[in-house]
Amino acid sequence: MKKIVAMGATVALAASMFAAEPAANTSVVSFTGNASVEWGVDLDSKKTGFKNNTWTEIKTKLFDAGDKSTSGSGDIWAELVLKVEDQDGCGFNGWQNGAWKSGNNAKIDVAKFHFGDFYIGIKEGDTQVGELDLNTALRSTGFWANNGRWLPAVGTNYTQGIVAGYANNNAEVNVDFRSDAHYTNNYAMAAEVALKDSNEFVNGLAAKAGFAYVFETEDYAYSASTAYKVAIDDKYYVKPAVGMVATKASEGAKATDTMYLAGTVLFGWGDTNGYGSVGLPYFTDDSSRGMTPGVSVSFKKSLAKDTEIVIVPAFYLGDLVENMKAAAYSEISIPSKGDTKLAIGAGVGYDVKVDDLTITPKFACRYQNKAYDSQLAPKNDGAKDNMFAQKTAGSEHFDVTASVDLAGLINNTTFTVEYVSGNLKADTAVKGTVNVRAKISF
Repeated sequence: MKKIVAMGATVALAASMFAAEPAANTSVVSFTGNASVEWGVDLDSKKTGFKNNTWTEIKTKLFDAGDKSTSGSGDIWAELVLKVEDQDGCGFNGWQNGAWKSGNNAKIDVAKFHFGDFYIGIKEGDTQVGELDLNTALRSTGFWANNGRWLPAVGTNYTQGIVAGYANNNAEVNVDFRSDAHYTNNYAMAAEVALKDSNEFVNGLAAKAGFAYVFETEDYAYSASTAYKVAIDDKYYVKPAVGMVATKASEGAKATDTMYLAGTVLFGWGDTNGYGSVGLPYFTDDSSRGMTPGVSVSFKKSLAKDTEIVIVPAFYLGDLVENMKAAAYSEISIPSKGDTKLAIGAGVGYDVKVDDLTITPKFACRYQNKAYDSQLAPKNDGAKDNMFAQKTAGSEHFDVTASVDLAGLINNTTFTVEYVSGNLKADTAVKGTVNVRAKISF
C-alpha cells in the first residue's frame, strides 16, 4: 500500500509543468538585399549587352521558440515534451523571401514512461535500422538535406506502436514493436544497440548494430556501423567510419537479398558547418553544404555480383590559411566491366588586403569524362543540386571560371571582372563570356 501511495505521489508530481513556453515576439529578424548591373561580351557570338538583377529578403518572427515539459522525481515518472522550434531564423512563422512561411508547428517531441534508466515510448516510430551519416570534407552530415547519408535505413517500416529502451551516458538500446495500422494483425519489430562516442571506456569510439523483422512475411534487415575519432593534437584528428546494411525478403518471385557497404576516412582540422558556403564557383550551397575542414575519401559498394564501387575524394581548406578559400571534390565510379566514370572540380580564392581595399582573385575548373552521366554521391531529402555541369551524353566536358572582386572602393559595393567559359572540350570549343559587374549589398 505504501508503494502504491508513493507511486501516486510521483505521478502527481510528474504532471507539474515548468515554464519555457513559446512567447509572443513580433520582430524583424533580418531585412537585406542587393542590386547589381552587369555588362558582358559573348566571345562566341561577339554580342554584348546589359543585365540587371535585384534580390530582397525579409524574415519576421511572431513567436520565440520554446517548449513545455512534464517533470518528475524518483525512478518512475511520465515525460511529455511539447516543442516549437525556430526555423531558419524565422521563428514560429513569418515572411521569408516575399512569401508567407508557416514555420514549424507545435509538436509532441517526447512521450515516455521512465523506470530509472529504462523507458517505454508511446509516439509513432519506425521499424527500420542502419542509416549511416558520414563526416566528410564536403557534402557531410549536418545539413538538412542529409548530403552525408551514405546508407539509408532498411527494413519494412511499420509506425504504430511502442519502443522500449535503456539509455545512459555510455550506451543506448531501443526495441520497437509496431503494427502497420489499427486492427490488421500485421506486426514488425526492430532492435538497435549503440555505443555512444562519449563513452567512458574508449572516448571517441561509436558503434551501432540493428536488426528488423516482419512477422507475417518473415522479411528481415540488419545493419552495423562504427566510427572512431582519434585526436592527433588539439587541432588535427583522424576519423574513420564504416557501415553496412542488408535486407532479405521472403522467398518467392519477389525474393531479394542485398547488402551495401560504405565508409570514409577523414583527416580533419575543424568541426562540420552544416549551413555555411564554400564561396567559390561551382561549389554551390546545396551541392557542397556540410563542410568539414579536412581531406576525406569515401566509398560505397553493393556486394552483389558485377557491381560498381563509388569513390568520392574531397578537400575543404576551412580557415587553415588566413584569407584563402580552397576546395576540391571528385566522384569516381569503377565498374566491374566497362568504362570508369570520373568528374572532378576544384577552386581557390585569396583576399589581398591593400589599405581599405580587398582584392579577391578566384579560379575554379571542373572536368567530366565521357562515361560520367549523373551524380554518384548519395542523393537525399531534396538535395538536387549537383556541382557538375549537365553535358551531352558520351562527351567530355571541361570549363573554367576566373574572376577578380574589388571591395572597399565604394561603401557596400563590390566590382567584379569575370570570365566564364563554356565547354572547352566540345567539338567546337565554347569560349564563353566576359562580364563586368557592380553590386551594392547590405
